[in-house]
Amino acid sequence: MPILRGNNVINVKVSLKNKELVGKSTYIQNLNESEIVIGDKKFSDSIFSKENDNTKSIMSFIRHHSINVGNNTFTVSTREEKESNLYDVYSIDLPPKYVSAGLDELFSSAVLDLKRTIPNSIKGRNISLKQLGVLKELDSDRIKELKNFSFKNGDEKFEDLIDTLNFIKLFDFEIINKSVVNKEIIEYFIKTQEKTNTDFYKQLKKYYKIATENQEIYNKLSYINIAIYDKPLGLIHISNKDKEKIKNRGRKYDNTL
Repeated sequence: MPILRGNNVINVKVSLKNKELVGKSTYIQNLNESEIVIGDKKFSDSIFSKENDNTKSIMSFIRHHSINVGNNTFTVSTREEKESNLYDVYSIDLPPKYVSAGLDELFSSAVLDLKRTIPNSIKGRNISLKQLGVLKELDSDRIKELKNFSFKNGDEKFEDLIDTLNFIKLFDFEIINKSVVNKEIIEYFIKTQEKTNTDFYKQLKKYYKIATENQEIYNKLSYINIAIYDKPLGLIHISNKDKEKIKNRGRKYDNTL
């Protein structure tokens, strides 16, 4: 997911925090590759799979069967490895109660990406929080109300905003190393290459638009978090490996985004 941070555009890997790798390069009887299972119900055998392998059908399946499942997790298998019939298997916490269509779309997108993953193969896509509809139901006037409200008096009035924050905190946003590009370079190229209208120009313009829109939505979420909890959202971070490199150089890593 591209996002504008300060003067740079960075790419972050969006994934679910509450997932656990329970099978690495494995094969489990009665569990096919690229499958979702809740209890004894398989997505591929359900009526929802007839709607095509998309985010809406996946979330409908998860929401429908999570009501009757005996535990709080479901299982996702990846696609097979390139040169074998083995795959990885993950256990994921069921999503919380419905908050908004956009957040459900983001959750199911992360599940779908995992379902389509080929182990040991790097593949990504440009996630647009705006296109998914994250915060679509939240207008500016609703956010402005936060300025004149004291949470010492109670938080029922903004329970929906708290639910939104709790939902977004299910996700991990890890900065992909060596993917930082200065925004001025991108803006200069877009400006000078506008008349060429090449495919690369169109792709770069779309990429930068998604990055700026993602920044706007993330900043709104962070503003809500500051208003309620008096601190930035702080979800976007570098990897533990990169943190260690910074520490070894005698520098301090400040995660405030």
